[in-house]
Amino acid sequence: MKNMLKLGASFSFVLSLLGCQLFGGPSDEALLSEYLVTFQEKLSARDVSCRS
Repeated sequence: MKNMLKLGASFSFVLSLLGCQLFGGPSDEALLSEYLVTFQEKLSARDVSCRS
């Protein structure tokens, strides 16, 4: 009985981790890529401002 409880808890934990990975929003790579494309467009339009 205890083994089934441990197995069920482990399975639930793994599923919750997978759910967070699948529905967590855009990845860091996608966000960085989007930022670089926007920066490239602004640079070619000469609309880049420097922040201090």
